[in-house]
Amino acid sequence: MAWTGPGGAPATYRSSDYSSRAFCGTCGSTLGAIDDAPVVALMLGCFDKTNAADLIPVSHSYRGGRPKWWHVECVRPAAE
Repeated sequence: MAWTGPGGAPATYRSSDYSSRAFCGTCGSTLGAIDDAPVVALMLGCFDKTNAADLIPVSHSYRGGRPKWWHVECVRPAAE
């Protein structure tokens, strides 16, 4: 994984024995979570181009608790 762009890598806070929370070091906005084995969870609402191909979710946490009107499209990662 690589963080690109002028903002660079986000600030992180170790929130448990297996995960860190990623946030903007300037304003404190939540960007997601970085788990040790190898999951990176991003808050799509914090990106300008949420329909970009590299931001299409492959899974969604708490899908059962979403509002019924919110349809979440997920794609399966390509087989290697």
